[in-house]
Amino acid sequence: MPGTLSRYLERVQTGRRQTCFRIGSGPSDTPLPSRPDELKTGELMVAVRLVITWIATWVALIALLFAPTLVLPDQWGYYVYSPASVGLWMLSMLIGPLVAAAAGWPWIRHGVRKSRASTIGT
Repeated sequence: MPGTLSRYLERVQTGRRQTCFRIGSGPSDTPLPSRPDELKTGELMVAVRLVITWIATWVALIALLFAPTLVLPDQWGYYVYSPASVGLWMLSMLIGPLVAAAAGWPWIRHGVRKSRASTIGT
């Protein structure tokens, strides 16, 4: 056990880390990142796509909130914008982006959209 700590400190001092959780391979040395607070380009793009999904969901929900006023008479205003419907709309503002992110996760993660036609045969 004491040898494990000294090997860990040696790896930290030399700028190397050991990963041993790969299946089917032994431990391998990989260099430590130069700045741990830096985001990789892929991680940054995932964050950008996630924000785009979040904002697009909110814009769609806001448009759906105001859409009935364009086609319904003014007398329906109280029923359309009742406290219950506005409360459900506010709840959908919280849950909707999470559902949209889960549904669009392949695009968010990899930036590639799979069509439904290509997944039917698999």
